[in-house]
Formats: sequence, structure tokens, C-alpha cells
Amino acid sequence: KTGRRVDRLEADGANAAEVVVGDRPIFEDVAAWYARPEIARHLDVADAAVGQPFARLRLNPRYGFLRDIDWLDTGDGMIQALPMLAAAAQARVRGEAGILAVEAPESLLHANAQQALADHVCQIAAGTHAPTIVLETHSRIWLLSVQLAIAEGRLPPERVRVYWFDQETTGECIATPVEFDRYGRPLNAWAEASFDEEQALARRLLGQQLRDGAFG
Repeated sequence: KTGRRVDRLEADGANAAEVVVGDRPIFEDVAAWYARPEIARHLDVADAAVGQPFARLRLNPRYGFLRDIDWLDTGDGMIQALPMLAAAAQARVRGEAGILAVEAPESLLHANAQQALADHVCQIAAGTHAPTIVLETHSRIWLLSVQLAIAEGRLPPERVRVYWFDQETTGECIATPVEFDRYGRPLNAWAEASFDEEQALARRLLGQQLRDGAFG
């Protein structure tokens, strides 16, 4: 619930709803993401209930019966996405002067929502006056989404730099930079093998299923 205009997003995103409601361009940017086919939600602002001083931010399904669902009642994933979307919108407006830094953007999101959020960030990163975007993630879906954006020509590879962190037996943490070619392939041979773990696991599963006659 929100009822005051706020221009600055707090570091933990706690006031994201106020920022979104108070700035129409940011609201429209955020609402457009929720409206994507993968998410299929309609974001709007409702008047305050009787006896309540604040307006309400609602997030309803785009299809089916008309409902009245408060944004805070839509599940942790959709709630978690709002602060990042608000920060991304602010960074986009600020252009090259903007900085977006997010830890674990995949947190609490289903796979389709992770991909939708990654695509949204890639679109911002590919802009003419793109802000600086720094993300810390353990999500293969995020990484694959970035590689796909490069391969499809939606994101220039020179706009992307990944740092792969490994912990040595001594306890030291080594950060190795990884760049990509225009096909979305890592230029480091060891990194390419590391990124293939999920595909290798899927191939093992398919091989076992074929051997067991799962497909007739």
C-alpha cells in the first residue's frame, strides 16, 4: 500500500511500491514487464479502501475472472521482482549515469519469470545509453538467457562481461573474466565446459531413458 511520492529507491527496495506509484514512466515500464505473456499479470493502482489513508497497488491475472488482489498477496516471486523492476526503470531513465546492482535476481522466481526478467535486463543493457548493470547470480537460466540474447543479436557481446568465481583449497576466491563471441559462446575453453553441465546432465537422463525403453 502506498500514498506518497518517493523519488529515491532505498537500497533494499523496501519503498519500491511508492516509487512505482509516484512516477508514471516507471509505473508503465514495470507494468509492461508484468504484462508479458510469461507473467500475464495486470498491474494497476486502486483507490484507498474506506478508512485507509493509502492507495493500493494491485497485481491481477490478465485473464479469467476479475479479481482484486493486492500486490503483497501475489506470492514472494512477484513481490521480489518489483524492487528490481523499479530500479531497472530508474537506471534506464538515467542512462549512462545510472547504475543497477542486484544480488540474486533469480530469487524466488519460477524459471519462466527468471527468463523474462533476464530478457528485460538484456534489453536495457542493449540500449543506446545503457546504464551500468552488475548482477550476482547462481542461475543457469540467467546465464543462458544472456547468451541467447547475444546469439540472437539482441545484445552486443562487447556489452557483456561475466566473472566466474572459484574457491581454491587455500580458501582464496579467484575471479576469472569470461567474454563471449557473437554466437553467445564463452571464449574461454574451460568456461565453455563449465557452462555445459546442465546439458550434459540432460543428455545423461535422455540416454538412460532410451536404454530403459521409456519411449517404446
